[in-house]
Amino acid sequence: SPLNMNQFSTTVFLSLVAVAASCRNAQLLRTGIYSEEQRKGIVELHNHLRNYVASGGVHTQPAAQNMREMRWDDELAQLAQKWADGCVFEHDPKKTNRKGAYIGQNLALFRTSVKEKLDAPDFTNMIHGWFNEVYQFGYNGTFSYDSGHYSQMIWGQTFKVGCGYSGYYQKNLYHNYLVCNYYPAGNVRDNLPYEYGRRDCEENELFRSWRYSHLCTIDKSLINSCQFWKADDQTSNPEHDDLTTTVSDSYGSHHGFAFNNRTITISTRNMFQIIILIIQSLALIKGTLLDIL
Repeated sequence: SPLNMNQFSTTVFLSLVAVAASCRNAQLLRTGIYSEEQRKGIVELHNHLRNYVASGGVHTQPAAQNMREMRWDDELAQLAQKWADGCVFEHDPKKTNRKGAYIGQNLALFRTSVKEKLDAPDFTNMIHGWFNEVYQFGYNGTFSYDSGHYSQMIWGQTFKVGCGYSGYYQKNLYHNYLVCNYYPAGNVRDNLPYEYGRRDCEENELFRSWRYSHLCTIDKSLINSCQFWKADDQTSNPEHDDLTTTVSDSYGSHHGFAFNNRTITISTRNMFQIIILIIQSLALIKGTLLDIL
């Protein structure tokens, strides 16, 4: 059928080569991913696709032992938003977080003649565009510019994602620009994206995800050393002194917890203790003692 120029649209994906587009002659019209629903949707789509790969669902890709469940990160999102607001369709040369750690980055640009599309950016289509590189170009575990978005999306050790969005008008077209940052960065040369094989979180010092049947979550070594909280500069909780909870059974411990039949009392000045209490309480409710200490 003939091309309708009144509703012309294209989607462009940028791997690691800097090309085109600057905001010098553009008008910024929309900025930010403020909807919790949008943020949740981005994270869930990443995890759904990662879970699919980890299960062996992509027939050209091996299943994964240690692919981690992703979560939203506000710092990564702030950095992504700042870059998106510049309307420059190329990778940020200073891709580091506040601690100087290197982060990964995926970019997508959707061009259209329809202004209303700026109010309803199709993040799902953009993210699927990154993922579909595995079908277009293939991926054998070795870095390739053609499949760099895909390999960053399914990098096993990456567990944080934060994205930014801008909508701008330039050269008679409206532009939807999505920037997603990732930590830790993937696409590390001479490294496989993940450990091949069926899910084995325990072997990789991780816990099994409760949401996704083929993903892992929470690094055990970080919890045991309190680094889980130190990583977010949270080592204590001054708002609470003690927490009491009742479980369906009683058990003993040598780790400083006070047990009184069905009641556990614990000082929660240290945030580390809260997560241990929650995990152990849930384990007892299920009738199984989860010993992670």
